[in-house]
Amino acid sequence: MSGSISVEDLHFRRCGDDVFAVIVFNENVGTVLRRLDVASAEPRHVFVAHMHDDPKGPVFIEDRREVRSAIVDLLIQRDLVPSAPVPVHPEFAERRRRTA
Repeated sequence: MSGSISVEDLHFRRCGDDVFAVIVFNENVGTVLRRLDVASAEPRHVFVAHMHDDPKGPVFIEDRREVRSAIVDLLIQRDLVPSAPVPVHPEFAERRRRTA
């Protein structure tokens, strides 16, 4: 797996309560779990990101605002970015939609 991505290429799909699939180029590459931080004195959540092909295991993210950028960094640093889809000429894509 090799390529480059940005935060715009990353999407999340809810799979259940506090479980989200990580989608890059329409491919499921991992999951994010939202868990209650039991070590904190005040009620707050932490996020656990685990990519399917990552032998190094899950990564803990404490700030909700950093989840998206942390996952992009994780995918790039650990070379887990799926291949980008081949671009399709707009005219060909329109013909495919009309015949479908």
